[in-house]
Amino acid sequence: MSRTLLLAGTGDARRIAKDLSDLPIIASLSGATAAPAEYPCDLRTGGFGGAKAMATWLIDNDIAAVIDATHPFATQISANAVAATNSTNTPITRIVRPAWMQAPGEKWIKVPTVEAAAKALPAGARAFLATGRGSQDAFIARRNVWCALRLIDQPKTTYPGNGEYIVSRPPFDEHSEIALFKLLGITHLVVKNAGGAAARTKLTAAGKLNIPIIIVSRPEETNAASAIARDDLRKWLQAINII
Repeated sequence: MSRTLLLAGTGDARRIAKDLSDLPIIASLSGATAAPAEYPCDLRTGGFGGAKAMATWLIDNDIAAVIDATHPFATQISANAVAATNSTNTPITRIVRPAWMQAPGEKWIKVPTVEAAAKALPAGARAFLATGRGSQDAFIARRNVWCALRLIDQPKTTYPGNGEYIVSRPPFDEHSEIALFKLLGITHLVVKNAGGAAARTKLTAAGKLNIPIIIVSRPEETNAASAIARDDLRKWLQAINII
């Protein structure tokens, strides 16, 4: 039986897998997290090896449609998915969370890249980084800034710069974020504009503590699938005769 490939790794993807648990779905994770949350469907882990290899995988595994529910900043896998589905004539759609909007009382400093965010931190700042481990190189060079980088998995080494790793798994509520920022003496919050209500608590906490928020704007997607709302997925699958 033909299956639908769900490019996953986000809370939205887990909810989609649950919403469509009556259908033959296979979720794909990059493998970046050692102990990912459980999915109520078949699961594969690891990269595809580029667009051409992904196209071959789609054919070999009888994939009839692709749902891209990856992180808004995971532009490479999204571009590969579009190229792979174009070459195999496989329907694809993308689920995009609305970007966060600045709330009253929040002090936003908008920057285009993680590197720009690192440069925007003033000397002597104590920054809380919610930007992922892949972003740490941009901040390590800032020896006159102390950084706390939050990770899901326990790292094998200590933070290589001036700072430390904070290991914890979401979700995080507003009160725990406020307590953590106070405990660490945080003066600046650095985030990517990933969107999502559950992940916004850190911005709300920073706003209540009058902590400036350095926020990295979403990258422009020049080769992306057409987006639909998560609630419309079943209708989309019906329209392309998957169900």
